[in-house]
Amino acid sequence: MANWTEGTLAHRGVGIGGELKEEEVEESQVEDVHIRAAEVPRCVTSVQNSSSAWFRQRFNSDVPLFLTSEHLVEWARLSAERIPYGLKGLAEDDAYKALELLPKADHWTWVNNFHGNRDRPTCLRCALVGDSAALRGTGRGPDIDEHDLVIRVGDAGMDSHEDDVGTKTNLYLYNPELSIDTRHFKKPADVYFIFLASKASDYHLISKLIKEEPQNNHTGHRSRMGQKVMIKPQQLRVLHPDFLNYVYELWLERAGHKSTVTQVMLVLALRICDQVDTYGFSEKRATSQLDPPDNVLESQEHFYLTKGMERPVYNHLFEKKLQQKMVQEGLVQMFVP
Repeated sequence: MANWTEGTLAHRGVGIGGELKEEEVEESQVEDVHIRAAEVPRCVTSVQNSSSAWFRQRFNSDVPLFLTSEHLVEWARLSAERIPYGLKGLAEDDAYKALELLPKADHWTWVNNFHGNRDRPTCLRCALVGDSAALRGTGRGPDIDEHDLVIRVGDAGMDSHEDDVGTKTNLYLYNPELSIDTRHFKKPADVYFIFLASKASDYHLISKLIKEEPQNNHTGHRSRMGQKVMIKPQQLRVLHPDFLNYVYELWLERAGHKSTVTQVMLVLALRICDQVDTYGFSEKRATSQLDPPDNVLESQEHFYLTKGMERPVYNHLFEKKLQQKMVQEGLVQMFVP
């Protein structure tokens, strides 16, 4: 995989606390090696203009966000690593058949299209909404809907919870491991879906989603049969393996076996938004009572479900500290009860 950590914290000895060691340069001297002029935001107060040395050592706007058929010219490199950090295990023909159905536009054009005929706001305010029970009874729905862009993760069912979770959805992280019915969305035709593939069969699912075929052939430890998902090609993007690798290596510092979808979307939001506010991510996920000694328990708390799954995959304690650091550095605001 591409070495997105070169010249950054992997070689600078910067840990989760973000402290610069004595031999490190002062914050004002940190080179902006990963913030390219072509993507400097117009918004003066944008998070991407942050002077935080900790942030600038991690932020890299060169990493591709979305995978298209054009990227398959790098097949030898991409197929050297297993999914989700590469395409190993997936036949090249199958990858092309899935990706050729999708648009090839760059992500900035795509983000600007969120607003239809309206101009993109100079400062794009985004709400990242989880499905945690922590939102129940908060009445945050109107606050969430006031954002320019609302990004949702998880099962995302909003029926009867609108006062707490809002009604607006612009971006939804589509994880094949979770059930989702697009009829839950107020305007499903206006929702853009970000597809996170974690195994070869997920790529096979792409054509089924677009062609509106029943997904009864999809298999997985948490798959739902007969999901009602109907997506037009222009509504779907696939997260690039390089981006997932970048989040895991540079932001997660390889803690756990992979990043949670929450952390992936937080980093993605930092790329496409000027202000990031988060709602509905439970404070109970990473406590000493919940996590085992090695701190790698996955325990999803759904807003309207009580189901959970335990598997030593994610390091929630590390991610919690990482998210707290993001707040301390002024990168995101987290709204909790």
